[in-house]
This record gives sequence, C-alpha cells and structure tokens, in this order.
Amino acid sequence: MSEDIETLARESRVNYSKSLTIEHNTPILFVGDVHPDDYRIVQKAYRKCWTDMTQSKDRGRRR
Repeated sequence: MSEDIETLARESRVNYSKSLTIEHNTPILFVGDVHPDDYRIVQKAYRKCWTDMTQSKDRGRRR
C-alpha cells in the first residue's frame, strides 16, 4: 500500500475462481506487487483456475 492511512480488509482476497476482464476505466486501488519468491505460486493458482473454468465450459457444450 502506498499510503500509511490506506488499509485492506482481511476479507479482501484474490478470488481465483472468477477470472474477470477489468475495463480500462474501472477505478482501482494499487496494493502492491507480488513478491518474486511467490510469483510462481500465484501463476500456478491462476492457471489451475483458468484450466478448470475452460474445461468446465467444454464439458457443458458436449452434453
């Protein structure tokens, strides 16, 4: 977080089960970067979510 007065609620977490497109004009709050040691963990979790989501859609089409 860039300012000492800014806080992030404990309930504010990344939800990998919902991959969403963020429009270019959506207001956001920058909270920081992923530490290089943890980047692979985040990348692996996102890829699993994406794979699960796309496979689920493919299964629904085959019925």
